[in-house]
Amino acid sequence: MSRNVLCLIAILILFCSCVSSVNVLKPNGETANLKLINRYIYECELLAVSDSSLFCKYQDKLYIVPFTNIQRVHICGYSLRPKKIIAMAPLILIDIGMASANYRENEKIQKLCWAALVPITVFAFLYNEPEVNFSSVFDKNDLEKLKLYCKYPQGLTKGQWKQLLQYYSQEDFLKLP
Repeated sequence: MSRNVLCLIAILILFCSCVSSVNVLKPNGETANLKLINRYIYECELLAVSDSSLFCKYQDKLYIVPFTNIQRVHICGYSLRPKKIIAMAPLILIDIGMASANYRENEKIQKLCWAALVPITVFAFLYNEPEVNFSSVFDKNDLEKLKLYCKYPQGLTKGQWKQLLQYYSQEDFLKLP
């Protein structure tokens, strides 16, 4: 009876841990790490995406970065790894407890099955991360997804860009080195 209860608890924990939420998109634009082809990495706020460039805010200045200069864009704050490690501990303890339990028939097979759940649990928790990396060459699908992380996903008109540049006391967009 207790073995069945432990199995039900393990299945319930596993089921609940599979349904986890990711932070909702931030209304002010997402923070991203831009890795340029010169190997410099800049942490900036994504503003908008055009067909050939990415607009971002870095150190309270507005920049335009051509996609030809970008090696990778990594959206920050979407890793669930710390939460998964905490949720993984009870599952591993239950798996170890079930693997060391006393069984009467087919003892070796049952212990082996429960022991196999430990590496499967670790693999499932640590290597199932949401995709938030975009690497060059950016195709049209990548650009559409990248727009969703921008502060202005639909872009701005020329007048709105001009007002934004004036707000930051700039004549034009700067270029990242």
